[in-house]
Amino acid sequence: MSNFTSLGNLELLKQTQKNIAVVGARRASVFSQNICSELIKYLSRFQCNIVSGLAYGIDSSAHKSALDNGLNTIAVLGCGINNFPEQTGNPSLARRIQNHPTSLIISQFEPDCPASRYSFPLRNKTIAEISFCIIVIQAGADSGSLITATWAQKLSKKIFVIPGQFLSESFSGNNFLLSNKLAEPILDLENLGSLLELTPKSPKAVQCALLSPIAQTILASLSLEPINIEELIQKTALDYALISKQLSLLEIQGIVKRSPGMLFSRKS
Repeated sequence: MSNFTSLGNLELLKQTQKNIAVVGARRASVFSQNICSELIKYLSRFQCNIVSGLAYGIDSSAHKSALDNGLNTIAVLGCGINNFPEQTGNPSLARRIQNHPTSLIISQFEPDCPASRYSFPLRNKTIAEISFCIIVIQAGADSGSLITATWAQKLSKKIFVIPGQFLSESFSGNNFLLSNKLAEPILDLENLGSLLELTPKSPKAVQCALLSPIAQTILASLSLEPINIEELIQKTALDYALISKQLSLLEIQGIVKRSPGMLFSRKS
């Protein structure tokens, strides 16, 4: 993808070998959304980022689960970045991604371009382009997720699917991909890391992944270079009392270092 506008951490676009696209139906079942959440919770043990399209349903579950479990996420819009997210998806989730310092929102359209039936297939192509593999959670016969999978196939990217429920129209896309040998099934979580050839995180990184979303936001705003609380307030948009409390907890856990002058940094 050559021309785009963005909000957030552009370095994620250079990490194609860590970017996993997780896609599926907007009107996803509770069953499928739970599967999506559990799958990404398991993936938080590994070095990866989650890519999706910021729509409701599976997209929202994928982005939210990534943030909740300490993973960075990339949201690819089906409209210009000035129109997000009211025309294309989940407003509160979009703001949460925007406020997460190490995640990213991108669009390949002009900033004021509205969403249309033509823009979403291009969005789906972009999702495939910036990811090394695609996981389809739930897809019907006419699902946009199949467009993403088609582009993944053309680009020689691996495709994985959750096996669909028998005779269920809402999983017909999943079963189509499997029956035509276009994708591999995900049959359990314990082998998912090796199936996707992912690198496990260090035990300390896994510990950080289990922190609360607020603690993760604060930690993502810190580096090895010490900064004061006022700078953290500017970076995170959180209030002083909340940041101060979380910093104390992170210090007790041995994740954050306090330096003279009330300066804070991540421990290496």
